[in-house]
Order: sequence, then structure tokens, then C-alpha cells
Amino acid sequence: MAILAISTRKSRKYGEYLKPTNNRTVVQQWATRDGEYATSGHLMFRGQSIYSYGVEIGRWVAPRVVVLSTNRWSVSTANHQSLVRSAIARYPDIHIVYRPNIVTGFVADNDVAVVSDALDKIRQEEATVTA
Repeated sequence: MAILAISTRKSRKYGEYLKPTNNRTVVQQWATRDGEYATSGHLMFRGQSIYSYGVEIGRWVAPRVVVLSTNRWSVSTANHQSLVRSAIARYPDIHIVYRPNIVTGFVADNDVAVVSDALDKIRQEEATVTA
């Protein structure tokens, strides 16, 4: 009888022990904001951002607004981006803003305007529901 050894590894940066996980679990935890940190190979999230091979591919910018990168780097990263889009698509009340670059802060005034528009849509939806 074979024994399957499941090891845990300690995060150097955060100090807590991480359970072994897979890409879908990491993406689902990020999409539902379940926890502050999770990793699976080259896909990980920390706080509001999710990364593929160290490149930020998505970020929560408001409670119901997420910015996703439209850049393409590799087949593996494209698969990670597909998992992220699929996870977010499960929640129709989340507004997605697509941007070619995601950096700390917004790079142009129109980025702020796009997110503001998404937030305005959310407020209008909420006002319609409560009316």
C-alpha cells in the first residue's frame, strides 16, 4: 500500500503554514476573498491582487469591482487568466474592468473614470432594488 505524503511548507514572508492547494482553489479563494494569501506553484494571491509568475493579473479595487489584465505573457499565464475570469463570472453582481496594465495605482485618468462608472452602475442597481 502506497502512502501519500502531503507536506506543508512555511511561507517565509508571512510565517504561517500553507496547505497544499491547486490553481482552482487559489482563484476561488481570491474571488470570494477567503483569506489573505494562497499559493499553488506559480499562481498566488496576496490581499487584493492575484499573480501569475509574479505578474499581477487581477485586483479588487472596490467591493464589487475587479480589474483584470488583458495582456498576454505565456500559455500558462493565459490559463491562469482564464481561471480568474471563470471564477469572477460566477458572480453576476461583480463588475469587471479590463485593462492592459495593472500597476500600483491607476496609470491614467480614464482608468479612474472607468472604475467610477462601474461604481455608479452598482449604486443605480442598488437604488433600483431598494425602490
